[in-house]
Amino acid sequence: MKQISDSFLKEYSYDFLSSIDIGIHIESLRIYFETCNPDPASTIIAFDVGSNAGSFIKALQSYGFSSHCHCFEPHPVLYNFLKSSYNDISVNDYCVSDINGEQTIYIPDISVGISSLINRPVFQSLGQEIFELKTKSVKLDTYCSDLNIQNIDFLKIDVEGAEKMVFDGASEMLKSNKITCGQFEIGPTLTEAGTSEQEIIELLNSFGYETLRISASDMFFILKGKRK
Repeated sequence: MKQISDSFLKEYSYDFLSSIDIGIHIESLRIYFETCNPDPASTIIAFDVGSNAGSFIKALQSYGFSSHCHCFEPHPVLYNFLKSSYNDISVNDYCVSDINGEQTIYIPDISVGISSLINRPVFQSLGQEIFELKTKSVKLDTYCSDLNIQNIDFLKIDVEGAEKMVFDGASEMLKSNKITCGQFEIGPTLTEAGTSEQEIIELLNSFGYETLRISASDMFFILKGKRK
């Protein structure tokens, strides 16, 4: 099998990839700023799990608040793009999931935006080579513990079906209410992964969070009592 390359750039530019979903990221961040009313003098700690080409980073920076973003993007070309494009973020070239160890991520040659830890049925209909990349995986709890990160103000998750795996790996942060709010993708990708929107909602509810659908494919969650 050939090495993962920048073949996708024949079809999609970085500018295009970094504009995908930016509207819904801006909307979810608007809800955060309006409901949580963060101190303008503080630094917002954000996590971008499934960064692609950085649309969430652009949305976050558009608000003008001081922020630090921890990004996770295992695609080697996209990782290098993020690393060279943003000097003020922490970019990690591996996955966040429910295990510390190694995972396989499935990456279409061209349609990189639908890469997933789930071997999705749609991959077989793309007519593209599907790469199987062995990559490091870390629980969010472990990452935060290792770096002494006490709180996450905003957690964005877009991992094409593996969203519950990310939440399961953040159970300690959620249980101790150290994550204020965030956004995650919903829809048929969750069914393909053997889970559901309702299962994630019930998990978040059990930790004291409420949820709000903000689009047909996106959900906002926030710690109860944080609305101002």
